[in-house]
Amino acid sequence: MDANDDGRFFAATPFGAFYSDNQSPWIQTMDFGGTIRSVYYIGSDSLIYGTDFGIYLSTDNGVSGSYLSGIDPGTIYIFDNY
Repeated sequence: MDANDDGRFFAATPFGAFYSDNQSPWIQTMDFGGTIRSVYYIGSDSLIYGTDFGIYLSTDNGVSGSYLSGIDPGTIYIFDNY
């Protein structure tokens, strides 16, 4: 789970990626395929999603995403906030 500067929370679950604004219900973001293992907010509405099929970059808070090529699909990536 991670959060952006505006108080939007992002969660990676076995059932998809979701976000919530403060106390609003959770809303599912785009379907990246496979299980989403991690989500990390990197600023300016941009997120990195680690999935069973590779890593995706979203620049619109999870509405859409681009596959980052050159990374082996099927590898699980987990990001930590340091």
